[in-house]
Amino acid sequence: MPTQKRTKKGNRVYKLRESSKSYTFRKEVDGKDRFFNLGPDLKVACQKADEIDAYLYFHTLKETLEKFNPRRVKRGNIPTVGELIKQYNSVKDLLDVKPRSVRDYTNGFKRLVKVGSNRKNPENVSCDQIWVDIYNNFRRTMLADKEEEDEILSCKRTCNSVLRNARALLTDEAMTYYKKFDMSWADEIKSLRPYKKVAVHYTLPDEKIIKATHEYLENLKCDVKVSMLGLGLHAGMRRNEIAHCRREWFNLSDDKENQIIIKSDRKFVPKTGHGGTTMIKAKWANRIYSRAEGIDYLIESIDRTKPSSIDDAFEPLLKDLRDLGWDRQSPLHECRKLYGAFLASSDSLYKAQKCLRHTSPQITSDSYSDLIVAPQVIGLWA
Repeated sequence: MPTQKRTKKGNRVYKLRESSKSYTFRKEVDGKDRFFNLGPDLKVACQKADEIDAYLYFHTLKETLEKFNPRRVKRGNIPTVGELIKQYNSVKDLLDVKPRSVRDYTNGFKRLVKVGSNRKNPENVSCDQIWVDIYNNFRRTMLADKEEEDEILSCKRTCNSVLRNARALLTDEAMTYYKKFDMSWADEIKSLRPYKKVAVHYTLPDEKIIKATHEYLENLKCDVKVSMLGLGLHAGMRRNEIAHCRREWFNLSDDKENQIIIKSDRKFVPKTGHGGTTMIKAKWANRIYSRAEGIDYLIESIDRTKPSSIDDAFEPLLKDLRDLGWDRQSPLHECRKLYGAFLASSDSLYKAQKCLRHTSPQITSDSYSDLIVAPQVIGLWA
């Protein structure tokens, strides 16, 4: 079945995505793009698009919507923002979404609506909106009064993040649980485009901070902090992986470089959805393994059923790292990036990608692997 076609009058009828069930007609009205749902039949959709095009010459947008998209002006069974979020929360376990991700997705959707529509309580807003207007107003409001280039880029990245999180509520899998709602409005949100060329390219912190962090780890008396920082700085592991790290993950068979095999189980699924392998110098593998407090999990004192318990457990270490001079958002994640930079500089980008368990070498190159040129800095990982 074709995903697009020109009508007899030259109007373009298309599907926003290959998986979309209905065809769409986009028409610029008063300098803004407006979207019309045309249904699943291509022949009918082409005829309807020409009718809408002609109707708009003699009628207002509101009159046209009332005639051709009546459900956009009559709420019917279209959900409010709050109703959609409530339904998503009710099936989050079936979707296998982590609690932190659920918060990010729902907060992103509410923030887009709150700022874009200038409403104090976004949960009461119907999802039947002209989303292009909502999104453009959101971006204008966010960028207002921003003059410095760094501020503008940062704000654009925030806009992209909010849009990405909002659209996460409307994935194909999630849509299967919204059968009781009219979701004809969702394709318009999926068609919204983020800002381009605003990605952050990783740059190394000051050499003094790198050396101070290694020195701090060398002199640590707290075994829990040794496990946390050691696995982040010398194995590039994520915080959740560190919290769930078990002794059985260690392969201590080599006297130079050892493997840590990150395994998923019924209680833990890594960020990528599956396990992977990272490498660590034998000296640090044995030091972390021997000093770990737990018999099974290296960090025994964490209640892994509660995300707040994981956050609380890492906070003392994060405070220490900030006291060292780390001013970036997540000091422990910066240690993971340092590990990636070390591997890319001392070995290869390929090895950095595999040990960081990225799906693409471009992610590693852009976000994790600035070049370390000083031999004395590379030597800190010995």
